Amino acid sequence: MNTTSQKVRIRFNAILLALKGHYRNLALATALQLGCDLPHLLLVGTHHKTGTAWLMSIFKTIADDHGLEHFYGLQEDLPKKADIFFQNHSLIDIQNLNKPY
Repeated sequence: MNTTSQKVRIRFNAILLALKGHYRNLALATALQLGCDLPHLLLVGTHHKTGTAWLMSIFKTIADDHGLEHFYGLQEDLPKKADIFFQNHSLIDIQNLNKPY
């Protein structure tokens, strides 16, 4: 039986394959299994105009499809229940995160 981290890895690998053009769309890749628990906070940092909207839509879709809490904003406002922390200027202070990442 797959552990939670193995299941998450399988899903993310499927998404990577979709992004590389092996699937016709992201919905196919994210439909492998719905619902999961992430053992740690997933950090996503981008920089203005380098795929921010594109990556935000991808991780928001993943969060919605798998029942995960997606947070976009400043670290000081990061809720403890967040599973995915998206920061569009890569302003993540690793030393002061409120949970493992």
